[in-house]
This record gives sequence, C-alpha cells and structure tokens, in this order.
Amino acid sequence: MSKCRSAVQSDLFAAEPAADDSTAYVATEEYRDLIRADLADVLARVTGAQSLPWRDTTQAMIALVRFRSACERLPPQEGTDLLRRFEAEMDRIDAIFEAKELAAARNTSASGSIADAG
Repeated sequence: MSKCRSAVQSDLFAAEPAADDSTAYVATEEYRDLIRADLADVLARVTGAQSLPWRDTTQAMIALVRFRSACERLPPQEGTDLLRRFEAEMDRIDAIFEAKELAAARNTSASGSIADAG
C-alpha cells in the first residue's frame, strides 16, 4: 500500500507546532470598548439584584460563560477585576436564593409539624 499524502492536509499525528504569539488574536481598542460597554451592562443588571436577572439558570450559565470569554479580550488585570466583580455579585445572588430556599423549607417543616401535633 502506498503512502499518499496531500500537500494541503497536515499529518493528523504530527507534533503540535510551537505556539506563536504573533498569530494570537488581539482585540482592537474599538472592540474592547464595545466589550467594556457590554460587560458594564451585565454588571449593572446583577448589581443589587435580589434574584437572577435571567429567565432561568441556563441563561445565567450562558451569561457567566459569555462574561468570562469577553473578559479574556481585555487587558489581563482589567478582565480579572471585572470577572471578580461579576462573580461576587453572582455569589451574593446565590446566597439570597439559598436563604430563601432554607426559609421556605423551615416554614414547610414547621407547618407540617404543627399539623401533625393537632
């Protein structure tokens, strides 16, 4: 069997070429400004919110993934700072949700024990 190799297709099992930083995507300042505006809008939605500002947890997870991805297009320290702020707000909202769930569970068990006693 002869080995026939296309000049266009690379070898599937060849070693990965060394990473070349010159080919990495670098966002333009104009694009970074759009990213900043979008992230500011998302932060404004979550800051001070008492519940998730999305219709369900799937949308919230998509927002988190999208936020993280957008932060990667900014200078490292700026992206890290924005992501920390976003995650802190999401943690705060999660704590509110958990407190409500715990209170509801306590109310349910308290009303159940009163009914059982009577």
